[in-house]
Amino acid sequence: MQKDKELQQQLYTVAFVDLSIKNILDSSYLFARPEWLDTLFLLLFFGCIGWKLLLQKFTLKTLVATIAFGSIFAYISIRMKYFFLLFSYCGIIGIQNVDLKRVLRYTSITKFIMILIHVIPYIVCLLITPEEIDYVYRNGVQRHYFYIGHPNTFSMYVGWALLEFTYAFYESLSNFCLVAFWFINLLVYHFTDSNTSIIVATVSYSLFLLERYNPKMIAKYITPVARYLYMVLAIFFTVITVWFSSMPAAIRSMYLTLNDVMTGRLLFGSFAYDKFGIAWLGNPNVYLATTTYYQGFWVDTLVFDNTYIYLLVYYGAIALPIISAAFVLIGKDKKKDIGRNVTKILIIAYALFAIMENYANNAVLCFPLLFIGERMYQLYEEKMKIRRNKREETCVSS
Repeated sequence: MQKDKELQQQLYTVAFVDLSIKNILDSSYLFARPEWLDTLFLLLFFGCIGWKLLLQKFTLKTLVATIAFGSIFAYISIRMKYFFLLFSYCGIIGIQNVDLKRVLRYTSITKFIMILIHVIPYIVCLLITPEEIDYVYRNGVQRHYFYIGHPNTFSMYVGWALLEFTYAFYESLSNFCLVAFWFINLLVYHFTDSNTSIIVATVSYSLFLLERYNPKMIAKYITPVARYLYMVLAIFFTVITVWFSSMPAAIRSMYLTLNDVMTGRLLFGSFAYDKFGIAWLGNPNVYLATTTYYQGFWVDTLVFDNTYIYLLVYYGAIALPIISAAFVLIGKDKKKDIGRNVTKILIIAYALFAIMENYANNAVLCFPLLFIGERMYQLYEEKMKIRRNKREETCVSS
């Protein structure tokens, strides 16, 4: 039995280390990998997860539900040719008998190594031949991408790798380490000018330090926030996206101010909704070929750097109520301990990150989605334990 659980742990770890490497290579400007290697990464992931699922125990009800939801996410992923939701779903349902912290120790270190492989030659080039670097600019500010996709992408990898490491080793980390991790994010912000990661890092590490100072107080306030924040934000962005064309002037003014703060993210979503509607199972036809005049504004591209809007009008709106309900369900837990507090802080960080980026659909990059599966299996085991105890009590009494 113990060997079987250890095998499941190893399969899950290999699957997520494999995808961690693949995702960074997908964004890399240093490595041009052949198509067969990309296929090999996918085969290794699905092979390990498939084997892992065969070793798991399912009741008939959970098996039917697993297949039903899996079919939905597989259909969306295949239709859209983006497999982030399917990867995440496989991670959620495959986490039975898995110690997530052990997995994240390997994935975070793997990501650090992959990041350093890109950062070191970038710095060398920056010092010796800076003219060879294609900088990214925003409002005249020079932004560095360190050979990984885009400044925002690089910042995201560093930020979430640090949060993975923090979660995996939280009990053994000093307050100094937590502050140091925030300073690393600040240093990355200095070079990338990426607001999202520094905001998420500031909220996360501030709450971690407060948790160290007064865990009971933190638990009291973050529990309802962690439980309902994703759902509230999903409803909020859905309403303002759908309502934009008929908003009263005063509310539209507030919408446009928020749109400016979010660098146009909202307007792209409203345009896509008006033109293409809600994409319940994904809509690959959401596309803007030329600059278009819309509601008094020129829309020249469709950039859905908001997970809630991205799902609503492009990738698959059905995921919004499913994920929202899942976070509400796992947030019902009333136990108060360090592990629960840290989990809740990271769920809050995840929901906030989703406001400003669409990477949140991928649990390999943004791991708090995996808490859904982890907690659901815990609830299932607790329920089975109660049933066994009741049966034993009935046998003894009879």
